[in-house]
Amino acid sequence: MNSIIVGNGINIQFGGLENLNHSIINRAINNVEKGTYPSDVYPKETAEALPIFCAEIPSILKGGYDGFALTSSEKEALSDFKNRYLLEKKYEADQVGFEDYYFIFDLVARKTKLVNPERYHAREGLKCFFIDAIFNNNEVNRIYENFPFKLKQFFREFNNIFTTNYDENIDIFTGEKILHLHGSFDILAEVYNPKSFINKIPNPPMRNYKLNENYMHLYSNVLTSYSGFNKDFSMHMHDDANSAVEKLVAAYAKDEKVKVDIDSWADEENDLVRNMYYAVMCKIKDPQLKFTEYYPFTAFQNIKGVLTFVGLSPYNDTHLFRMVNNNSKLEQMIFYYYNDAEMNSVKQLVPNCDIEFIDVRDLWKRVA
Repeated sequence: MNSIIVGNGINIQFGGLENLNHSIINRAINNVEKGTYPSDVYPKETAEALPIFCAEIPSILKGGYDGFALTSSEKEALSDFKNRYLLEKKYEADQVGFEDYYFIFDLVARKTKLVNPERYHAREGLKCFFIDAIFNNNEVNRIYENFPFKLKQFFREFNNIFTTNYDENIDIFTGEKILHLHGSFDILAEVYNPKSFINKIPNPPMRNYKLNENYMHLYSNVLTSYSGFNKDFSMHMHDDANSAVEKLVAAYAKDEKVKVDIDSWADEENDLVRNMYYAVMCKIKDPQLKFTEYYPFTAFQNIKGVLTFVGLSPYNDTHLFRMVNNNSKLEQMIFYYYNDAEMNSVKQLVPNCDIEFIDVRDLWKRVA
């Protein structure tokens, strides 16, 4: 069994420099400066915040934010951040990884005591600011037009094709079902889907929210985070939620004490607790209701045979490499690398796997 996972490297190779990090950030800023952005989704202040975040980098590197990285994953992310950025360098807005801005935001928000709902909306605005630039007026979905024919032959060597990209280039090019591990621009996030389980409850979180139909990609289920742990959590979230609700429904039917406890949640002031009560009631009324499991992590975790990585960086997707490292069914991993630093990182992340390293430039020559 041969499987492959493809990352943004393929878009950079065939879509050009506009798919690089600095281009994405500059495009996001230009969208705001030119007024070609949805002001009802994210404000112009999002772009203005980037230099402020950059100014905090020296303080982060010197330990000024150490006390605001609370969880083990945040502490790991902080250590990684300090290893990748230099104290003696002054960073311009486009020299910072766009997903690193989420991390800086979380630290600054915690230090300045920014709380929900303002914190949530500001962070969502930052996410949409970058997602809009990646989408690039749908130009990102046209990159497949530059794919060479031999690339199609290359993809035919694999039984399963996974991608961390949000676009549909490989889907259209191959005509195959592509497994989008981090979501896709064309799939609505559960919270925005009027037919979803969460919107069956009496007080759904986006009840009065009006979607901007010209920017539907901003309401998609794409995952973007500085932390592999956060991406992994989001990938498993709906599966975990389904399991929790099913257990509560079963206990509600069998245990009178549990039934009394759950019924009491209907009068709780806490929205999450009250919504859990409604979720249980909806599930009892319609047992087929489920939170949609968008992310094919189970299929990825259970890969057998050989797994090939192309155009994927080990730095922001550590959760995927850890899944590979924990997969005893995998016989070999082939990693197409861009530089020695990537090879060294992969060796550290996947010590349990037999790895063959191939220069990715050799692949691009092969399919040209």
